[in-house]
Amino acid sequence: MVLFWIFIWRYVKLDEEIGPRLFRKQRQYCLGLAVMMRFIGRITGFIFLATLAFQVHAAPGEVAVGNANKIVAAVRGVLPTNSRTLVISDAVYSNEVINTDDGSAANLVFRDNTVLSVGANSSVTLDNFVFDPDGKNSLVALSLTKGVMRFVTGNLSKDRYSIKTPSAVIGIRGTVVRISINKDKSTVTSVFKGAATVRSGGRTARVRAGFSSTARQGQAPSQPQRTPPTPPEVKVMQASLEATEDVVTDNQAAAGVNLGATPAGEALLDKILAVKDSTELLAVVADAMKTNADLAVLITASAAFEVPDAAAQVAASVVATSPELASQIAASAASVKLEGAAEIAGAVTNAVPNSAAAIASSVTTVAPDSAAAIASSVTTAAPESAAAIASSVTTAAPASAAAIASSVTTAAPESAAAIASSVTTAAPGSAAAIASSVATVVPSAGAAIAASVAQAAPTAAASIAASVAAAAPEAAANIASSVALAVPSAAAAIAVSVSVVAPTSANAIAASVATVVPTASGSITAAVTQATGSNASDVVAAVATATGQDATTVQSSASAADVKTIVSNATTDAGNAAINSTQAQKNSEQSTGQLASNLGQTAPAAGPGLTPVGPVTPAVLPVVPAGTPVVAPVVAPVVTPVVTPVAIVTPVVQVRPPVIVTPVVRVRPPVIVVRPPVASPS
Repeated sequence: MVLFWIFIWRYVKLDEEIGPRLFRKQRQYCLGLAVMMRFIGRITGFIFLATLAFQVHAAPGEVAVGNANKIVAAVRGVLPTNSRTLVISDAVYSNEVINTDDGSAANLVFRDNTVLSVGANSSVTLDNFVFDPDGKNSLVALSLTKGVMRFVTGNLSKDRYSIKTPSAVIGIRGTVVRISINKDKSTVTSVFKGAATVRSGGRTARVRAGFSSTARQGQAPSQPQRTPPTPPEVKVMQASLEATEDVVTDNQAAAGVNLGATPAGEALLDKILAVKDSTELLAVVADAMKTNADLAVLITASAAFEVPDAAAQVAASVVATSPELASQIAASAASVKLEGAAEIAGAVTNAVPNSAAAIASSVTTVAPDSAAAIASSVTTAAPESAAAIASSVTTAAPASAAAIASSVTTAAPESAAAIASSVTTAAPGSAAAIASSVATVVPSAGAAIAASVAQAAPTAAASIAASVAAAAPEAAANIASSVALAVPSAAAAIAVSVSVVAPTSANAIAASVATVVPTASGSITAAVTQATGSNASDVVAAVATATGQDATTVQSSASAADVKTIVSNATTDAGNAAINSTQAQKNSEQSTGQLASNLGQTAPAAGPGLTPVGPVTPAVLPVVPAGTPVVAPVVAPVVTPVVTPVAIVTPVVQVRPPVIVTPVVRVRPPVIVVRPPVASPS
């Protein structure tokens, strides 16, 4: 590059005599050309000198080690030979000091993908960066003299990183660490993923994820304590760099502490923290389970937290060795990755399908906001246990009963009535909404769904019938008669509520219900006529024909007081039915999307009579060598609910459907105890 610029410089330094010699007949033109070339020569010389000046940054001992990824306000880079204001994409060098002012911040990315965030009023020295191709001699060393920084390790081994402060030396053993220097020069080290060692005053403390330790000059580090809320200066740094806040939940914090409570667990934790990717993690977990199966639940939690993207794979791998702990293993993985709860539950159920209900319940206990998705995922893996799964999940999250019923029915539509009944038994207060959600998914089974739910919640029979009729109005008469057969004492109320929802079928509805309960013919006729405005003679004639009574008998059996109450309640039921129908449609759409996600396919449009969109592919689990020792803790037996399907009832066949009994599954969630780690002598 230097020789090139010298050549250009010499070439363009022409004087006026060159022009006449080359172009004797065009002297003026040549003189003008020479002047122009002299000007170009000066500009070129300036560029050449600027290039030489820039090369000062790359002087011996000042090796480019990364780049500025984001710069906020004024950030200075100070080298032994130069000082500059950093801009985005600028290289940063070994031995460079990064200084920030009030209101400024920087995000630097190094060659090994390490990310360093520097807050306002901070000073960080990039002491020593060695990137060895095989990694053996690689080293990253920094010094923080004031302010705050956040450090995320890159591709090197975790033990190749170290940070110095005025009062401590921090060894990084994990992924995410934040370090702050207080006004008294004390150092606060907070770990959000992995672990760190803090050495000061001749003593060393090990700090795990979710904990912080303070080191003062000449004193031993403090006992690690749960990390307090994010301080203001850190919030300013995160906001200016548009970074998300680092948060470690109690369950995540407990994962490392509990596994590291014994020497064997401590050694396993070190191996887990040292992995670089999910492949290494699964290998470490498989090896650990060969000799430490008694730590299955704790191993799962720690591994799933360290590499969240592999949480479901980890849980499935561990349960292959300890299937008797399936529900606890699934819950431990979900507890450290709540957003992956459904995927984890499905993966574990694929491995141990006969524990589906217990798995669904335990995972829902730690992630109740994902109840419907969990139910769908587990049902996709074990559709034969659909009703039991629906019941156990609803017991753990009763507020989501209707959504759970919809999601399970979408995954196993052939069990619609049994699912509706089991969910209603667990959450009877949501009976009408449950019936509506299930009938929206499988409207062709509306009568059976309505009857099964009414049996589980008979006091809500009229509201249930109305909600199901709103989802399947073409079957309104059959729905009304089926519910009346299940709860005959509410026959008139059922007929009127359904008629208000489907007024064009009022005559048929009144006739079908009266056929089931002929003694209520008068009340049915009068109430339906009043509530729907139908022609009284037509309604009476339809009922009389269906029941074999004469018109006078039908009309004479009505009580005005009863009719008024029935009509009033029917109006309320119809209003609720409309609300339930709207929510049921939303539940159905979400359930369709969740099922498609479970199956790894694109979601089809939600609609009546939805069926699964494809076969379920079981999770591929690591092969466990023969002879692997298994320690089997005492686990309370899991009671699987037995649900009797309900046949669709027609008004002609007056056979009372079988009563559905759904035992409640109660799974005790794993107890997680957080024990702060004790500072160890050096």
